[in-house]
Amino acid sequence: MKAWPIVAFLMLLITSPVMADLSIDEVRSLTERGEIQPLQGILAELQKVRAGHAIEVELEQEDGRLVYEVEWLDPQGKVWEILIDAVSGEQIKVKEDD
Repeated sequence: MKAWPIVAFLMLLITSPVMADLSIDEVRSLTERGEIQPLQGILAELQKVRAGHAIEVELEQEDGRLVYEVEWLDPQGKVWEILIDAVSGEQIKVKEDD
């Protein structure tokens, strides 16, 4: 189970649509400077309140702010889309994925 944050982080680096505007080094720099929350911490906090695990994570610009869009698989096999503010770590939106 501990491998999921690492896999999700790698998916973020590979699949993020923001990567067209931000390089991997820029994302790393934002994290190191504390301008965005580290993905590993975001996923650890999410796992404390929601059973299951991340199956895909993207860092996106949404309404003028950076958000992690997490696709989360619960134990019943449902996939949830969870938007989390990348700066504050606040959950913005949770909905069952279509």
